[in-house]
Amino acid sequence: VAPQLNDGWIYAKVYTPLFLAKMYEDMLRMEAILEASSVDYTIVRPPYLTKGKPDGNYRVSPGRNFDDDSSLSRGNLAHFLLRAVRDAAPFSRMKVALSN
Repeated sequence: VAPQLNDGWIYAKVYTPLFLAKMYEDMLRMEAILEASSVDYTIVRPPYLTKGKPDGNYRVSPGRNFDDDSSLSRGNLAHFLLRAVRDAAPFSRMKVALSN
């Protein structure tokens, strides 16, 4: 949702304002509602998703996005989500970015 250092000029100045601005506003609103609630949540911010099976080989950044994120397989996203549900405490009430 937040601008990234590796966002290209076209993405930051054209694509985001024209096509993603409303979606990003909605995401920020959703995150604010969760943060103000008493719900135990984990906000997961994956990058561009690709096909692929889980191999457990991905990076996790609690609290902030990666400056150099890359794509992530849907399998690895599912792997992390299941891990976060099973072991909720490490990521309780946090935003977590994922990347290869």
